[in-house]
Amino acid sequence: MKSNAASAKDSPPTHGLPGLRPTLTPRERYALWTVLFCFLVGCVVRWIRSFGCFAAAVFLVLGVGCSRQSPSAADAGVRIVSTAPCLTECLFAIGAGNRVVGRTDVCNYPPEAEAVPVTGKFAKPFIEATLAAAPTHIVEMAWFDADIRRRFEEAGVPVVHIPCTRTGEVPAALRRLGALTGCLGQAEQEARRLETGLAELRKASGQDGHRPRVLTLVDASSPITIGPHTFLAEMVALSGCTNLTERGVSDYYQISPEWVLKHEPDILLCLYRLGDNTPDAYAAHYGAQPGWRALRVIREKRICTVHDLDAVCRPGPRLLDGLAELRAAVQRFP
Repeated sequence: MKSNAASAKDSPPTHGLPGLRPTLTPRERYALWTVLFCFLVGCVVRWIRSFGCFAAAVFLVLGVGCSRQSPSAADAGVRIVSTAPCLTECLFAIGAGNRVVGRTDVCNYPPEAEAVPVTGKFAKPFIEATLAAAPTHIVEMAWFDADIRRRFEEAGVPVVHIPCTRTGEVPAALRRLGALTGCLGQAEQEARRLETGLAELRKASGQDGHRPRVLTLVDASSPITIGPHTFLAEMVALSGCTNLTERGVSDYYQISPEWVLKHEPDILLCLYRLGDNTPDAYAAHYGAQPGWRALRVIREKRICTVHDLDAVCRPGPRLLDGLAELRAAVQRFP
């Protein structure tokens, strides 16, 4: 009896299953798994035969759904409201014009952009009109009101800031818009085109010998000029000229005829519309004002402008075209 008790005590537990050994030999485990696998395969075959095409369709949908990569921004139905003409031009240039559902009242290029509903003014979107367009994103570049931003974000519409106020920022803006809209390929192509063109122009402008001193005016009603850190100052420098106001105190400010007479520019560049947009029209305009008629640029009509003001004044995908026209305009004068 004692030996039987000891034998029972020393034997391993059977987890309540009489006669079951705690472990299986490798051959037994292999046989067991084979039986289980065949059983499961048989169940699946019977299930497919029972449900037929329905089961096959389910497997197909599940397989495609599991293997598909995350959808791109373009697949996700991006709808953009643009609050700046240069951003609108960038969106159309990269092939994302069909994503634009709202624009400003001054977004006029390309011509297809004018078919997009107006949802606000430059940097000032109308809240009701913008939300009615059901955008997924609002893009802005500068001077956007913080309270308006908060109201859009509370409504679930993110406001995306895309810097685009200098020549060097335009390629980066194209790439960011490309990533947002899923138009990466065309955005990269446009960005590289601009980077290559700007590099060539910087090299050429650095080799220019005589660089005429240019005074740029941007308003007919008041003598407003440009400061050294503006997009237009970059454009003037890339055209092979020197900004008369390269030591200016701010981006845009008013000057007096006395100051201009003291510094005597070689060329007067007028970047605004006046009359028939000819040197005679600008000379007559300033010649009628005290102080200005004494300037050499007025007397000798060393005045120029450009036909496509938007291409010259907007930091966008057409800036190389604008620079070509600007260089041709200022190089008419010896």
